[in-house]
Amino acid sequence: MQNLCRPQRVHGVASNLKDRTISGLVRLKDRKIKKDLPISAEGVYDLSTVITQILAAAPPLPGWRVRAILDSDSLDGRRSETLFPSDENGDVLFGIAEGAGDLITSRPVDYCHIFPSSDSAAQFTALLPKGECSEPERYRGRKGLPWQVVVTREMIPSHNNITTTEAQLADVASKLGGIPDGWGFMSS
Repeated sequence: MQNLCRPQRVHGVASNLKDRTISGLVRLKDRKIKKDLPISAEGVYDLSTVITQILAAAPPLPGWRVRAILDSDSLDGRRSETLFPSDENGDVLFGIAEGAGDLITSRPVDYCHIFPSSDSAAQFTALLPKGECSEPERYRGRKGLPWQVVVTREMIPSHNNITTTEAQLADVASKLGGIPDGWGFMSS
Protein backbone atom coordinates (compact mmCIF):
# COMPACT_ATOMS: atom_id res chain seq x y z
CA MET A 1 0.00 0.00 0.00
CA GLN A 2 1.37 3.40 -0.90
CA ASN A 3 1.84 6.08 1.73
CA LEU A 4 -1.06 8.45 1.09
CA CYS A 5 0.08 10.95 3.68
CA ARG A 6 3.21 12.66 2.49
CA PRO A 7 4.63 14.71 5.38
CA GLN A 8 5.10 17.81 3.18
CA ARG A 9 1.37 17.81 2.34
CA VAL A 10 0.34 17.46 5.97
CA HIS A 11 2.84 20.17 6.92
CA GLY A 12 1.40 22.47 4.23
CA VAL A 13 -2.10 22.05 5.61
CA ALA A 14 -0.80 22.55 9.13
CA SER A 15 1.00 25.77 8.14
CA ASN A 16 -2.20 27.19 6.70
CA LEU A 17 -4.06 26.43 9.92
CA LYS A 18 -1.65 28.23 12.24
CA ASP A 19 -3.27 31.61 11.69
CA ARG A 20 -6.82 30.60 10.75
CA THR A 21 -9.87 29.12 12.39
CA ILE A 22 -11.84 26.88 10.10
CA SER A 23 -15.52 26.79 10.99
CA GLY A 24 -16.69 23.31 11.91
CA LEU A 25 -13.22 21.91 12.54
CA VAL A 26 -12.03 23.81 15.58
CA ARG A 27 -13.48 22.77 18.92
CA LEU A 28 -12.53 24.63 22.08
CA LYS A 29 -12.14 21.98 24.77
CA ASP A 30 -9.90 23.20 27.56
CA ARG A 31 -7.34 25.87 28.35
CA LYS A 32 -4.21 23.73 27.97
CA ILE A 33 -4.99 22.68 24.40
CA LYS A 34 -6.85 25.46 22.69
CA LYS A 35 -7.77 23.92 19.35
CA ASP A 36 -8.63 20.45 18.08
CA LEU A 37 -8.10 19.50 14.47
CA PRO A 38 -10.28 16.42 13.94
CA ILE A 39 -9.42 14.11 11.08
CA SER A 40 -12.71 12.36 10.32
CA ALA A 41 -13.29 9.00 8.66
CA GLU A 42 -16.90 10.10 8.05
CA GLY A 43 -18.12 6.72 9.24
CA VAL A 44 -15.85 4.66 6.96
CA TYR A 45 -13.88 2.18 9.05
CA ASP A 46 -11.75 1.22 6.03
CA LEU A 47 -10.04 4.62 6.33
CA SER A 48 -8.43 3.57 9.63
CA THR A 49 -5.01 2.91 8.07
CA VAL A 50 -4.96 6.21 6.16
CA ILE A 51 -6.00 8.19 9.24
CA THR A 52 -3.28 6.49 11.28
CA GLN A 53 -0.77 7.57 8.60
CA ILE A 54 -2.06 11.15 8.68
CA LEU A 55 -1.72 11.31 12.46
CA ALA A 56 1.79 9.85 12.33
CA ALA A 57 2.87 12.36 9.67
CA ALA A 58 1.30 15.43 11.29
CA PRO A 59 3.94 17.90 12.45
CA PRO A 60 3.66 19.36 15.93
CA LEU A 61 1.54 22.49 16.05
CA PRO A 62 1.77 24.50 19.26
CA GLY A 63 -1.73 24.97 20.67
CA TRP A 64 -3.29 22.38 18.36
CA ARG A 65 -4.19 18.75 18.91
CA VAL A 66 -4.77 16.53 15.85
CA ARG A 67 -7.40 13.88 16.63
CA ALA A 68 -8.84 10.90 14.78
CA ILE A 69 -12.62 10.81 14.84
CA LEU A 70 -15.12 8.43 13.30
CA ASP A 71 -17.89 10.82 12.28
CA SER A 72 -17.90 14.63 12.25
CA ASP A 73 -21.70 14.81 12.66
CA SER A 74 -21.30 13.34 16.15
CA LEU A 75 -19.42 16.46 17.24
CA ASP A 76 -22.65 18.42 16.73
CA GLY A 77 -24.81 15.82 18.47
CA ARG A 78 -26.19 14.28 15.27
CA ARG A 79 -26.35 10.51 15.72
CA SER A 80 -25.96 8.04 12.88
CA GLU A 81 -28.13 5.02 13.67
CA THR A 82 -25.91 2.96 11.37
CA LEU A 83 -22.76 3.73 13.37
CA PHE A 84 -24.46 4.05 16.77
CA PRO A 85 -27.64 1.92 16.97
CA SER A 86 -30.14 2.65 19.72
CA ASP A 87 -28.90 0.25 22.37
CA GLU A 88 -26.56 0.42 25.35
CA ASN A 89 -23.38 -0.06 23.30
CA GLY A 90 -24.56 2.47 20.71
CA ASP A 91 -25.26 4.99 23.48
CA VAL A 92 -21.80 4.54 24.99
CA LEU A 93 -20.03 4.76 21.64
CA PHE A 94 -22.05 7.82 20.60
CA GLY A 95 -21.10 9.52 23.87
CA ILE A 96 -17.44 8.86 23.11
CA ALA A 97 -17.87 10.15 19.54
CA GLU A 98 -19.63 13.32 20.76
CA GLY A 99 -16.57 14.07 22.86
CA ALA A 100 -14.27 13.57 19.84
CA GLY A 101 -13.05 10.24 21.17
CA ASP A 102 -11.04 8.03 18.84
CA LEU A 103 -13.26 5.22 17.54
CA ILE A 104 -11.38 4.70 14.27
CA THR A 105 -7.97 3.53 15.48
CA SER A 106 -7.46 -0.05 16.62
CA ARG A 107 -6.98 -0.28 20.37
CA PRO A 108 -7.37 -2.72 23.28
CA VAL A 109 -10.99 -3.19 24.39
CA ASP A 110 -11.50 -4.75 27.83
CA TYR A 111 -14.48 -6.99 28.57
CA CYS A 112 -15.25 -7.71 32.23
CA HIS A 113 -16.95 -10.93 33.32
CA ILE A 114 -17.93 -11.97 36.82
CA PHE A 115 -18.29 -15.49 38.20
CA PRO A 116 -19.66 -17.33 41.23
CA SER A 117 -16.36 -19.08 42.07
CA SER A 118 -12.64 -18.91 41.45
CA ASP A 119 -12.92 -22.31 39.69
CA SER A 120 -15.51 -21.07 37.17
CA ALA A 121 -13.44 -17.93 36.55
CA ALA A 122 -10.32 -20.05 35.99
CA GLN A 123 -12.23 -22.36 33.61
CA PHE A 124 -13.33 -19.30 31.63
CA THR A 125 -9.71 -18.14 31.20
CA ALA A 126 -8.68 -21.67 30.13
CA LEU A 127 -11.25 -21.63 27.31
CA LEU A 128 -9.91 -18.42 25.74
CA PRO A 129 -6.68 -17.76 23.83
CA LYS A 130 -3.63 -17.45 26.06
CA GLY A 131 -2.70 -13.87 26.86
CA GLU A 132 -6.20 -12.39 26.44
CA CYS A 133 -7.35 -12.80 30.05
CA SER A 134 -6.36 -11.40 33.38
CA GLU A 135 -5.96 -13.79 36.27
CA PRO A 136 -9.22 -14.22 38.20
CA GLU A 137 -9.40 -11.63 40.95
CA ARG A 138 -11.74 -10.91 43.83
CA TYR A 139 -14.65 -8.64 42.97
CA ARG A 140 -17.04 -6.89 45.33
CA GLY A 141 -19.39 -5.25 42.84
CA ARG A 142 -22.17 -7.85 42.79
CA LYS A 143 -23.42 -10.21 45.45
CA GLY A 144 -23.02 -13.90 44.57
CA LEU A 145 -20.46 -13.20 41.83
CA PRO A 146 -17.24 -12.46 43.73
CA TRP A 147 -14.70 -13.27 40.97
CA GLN A 148 -13.81 -11.18 37.93
CA VAL A 149 -11.85 -11.87 34.74
CA VAL A 150 -10.99 -9.14 32.23
CA VAL A 151 -10.57 -10.20 28.59
CA THR A 152 -8.62 -7.76 26.40
CA ARG A 153 -8.87 -7.84 22.62
CA GLU A 154 -7.31 -5.47 20.09
CA MET A 155 -9.87 -4.09 17.62
CA ILE A 156 -11.33 -1.03 16.00
CA PRO A 157 -14.03 -0.19 18.56
CA SER A 158 -17.02 -0.29 16.23
CA HIS A 159 -20.50 -1.15 17.44
CA ASN A 160 -20.41 -4.39 15.47
CA ASN A 161 -16.97 -5.47 16.75
CA ILE A 162 -17.80 -4.70 20.38
CA THR A 163 -21.31 -6.18 20.34
CA THR A 164 -20.22 -9.36 18.53
CA THR A 165 -17.27 -9.93 20.86
CA GLU A 166 -19.40 -9.17 23.90
CA ALA A 167 -22.00 -11.77 22.82
CA GLN A 168 -19.36 -14.42 22.08
CA LEU A 169 -17.68 -13.97 25.47
CA ALA A 170 -21.04 -13.86 27.29
CA ASP A 171 -21.96 -17.19 25.72
CA VAL A 172 -18.77 -18.81 27.07
CA ALA A 173 -19.16 -17.17 30.50
CA SER A 174 -22.82 -18.19 30.86
CA LYS A 175 -21.94 -21.88 30.52
CA LEU A 176 -19.84 -21.45 33.68
CA GLY A 177 -22.37 -19.40 35.65
CA GLY A 178 -20.71 -16.10 34.74
CA ILE A 179 -22.13 -12.93 33.26
CA PRO A 180 -20.70 -9.92 31.41
CA ASP A 181 -20.11 -6.85 33.56
CA GLY A 182 -19.33 -4.21 30.94
CA TRP A 183 -16.57 -3.21 28.59
CA GLY A 184 -14.26 -0.25 28.23
CA PHE A 185 -10.80 1.01 27.45
CA MET A 186 -9.24 0.40 30.85
CA SER A 187 -5.93 -0.99 29.58
CA SER A 188 -5.26 1.83 27.09
